[in-house]
Amino acid sequence: MKKIILSELEHFFTKEFGANKWMDFLEASDYRAVWESTNESKFYTVIDIIIEAADRTSMKTLHFLEKFGNYLALHTTEVINYDPACGDVMSLIEKNEEKIRNLLLFFLSSDTEVELTIKRVSEHKLTIQYEDELFLPGVILGFLKGLTDQCNDKNVEITLNTYSTGLKSKISIRRN
Repeated sequence: MKKIILSELEHFFTKEFGANKWMDFLEASDYRAVWESTNESKFYTVIDIIIEAADRTSMKTLHFLEKFGNYLALHTTEVINYDPACGDVMSLIEKNEEKIRNLLLFFLSSDTEVELTIKRVSEHKLTIQYEDELFLPGVILGFLKGLTDQCNDKNVEITLNTYSTGLKSKISIRRN
C-alpha cells in the first residue's frame, strides 16, 4: 500500500505543480530515505510526506489533502475497484468497507485496529464514523468525494464523523 500511495502522490504532485517542483520537494525534504524505503511498517511517515508536500505549495494543507484523496479515488484502482457507471455510491462504499478501512488505517497515526462504522441511514444517506488520532480527515473526505463523483448517483448524502481525544468533527458530502 505504501508504494501505491507514494507513487500516486508523485503523480498527483507532478500533475498539479510540475515535475521540477516535485524534484525540488524531494531534494529539500528529509523524506528521500523514507520514499526509497520498502519498509511497509512506517505508515506514519507517509502522512508526514503528504503534509510536507502540501507545505511546499500555495495550498492549505486540508485542501491539498482533499485534492489528493479525490485523485486517489479517481486514479487508483488498487485502493478500490469501482465501476464508473455504478450508479449507487452507497453500495460501492458498503461493498468496499474493508478497503476503506485499510485506507483509513494507512493514513492514521497508529498501527492499531481502526474502529470504523458504515451505516446506511436511508436509501440516499450514509454515515461513516471513525476515530482518528491525527484528526486529519482531508484525504478520506477527498476520497469519498471522488467516489461520489465517479457514480451517477447525485442524490446522496454521506456524513463523515471523526473522533479524536476530546475533539469531534462532522462533515457532510451532499450531491443533488
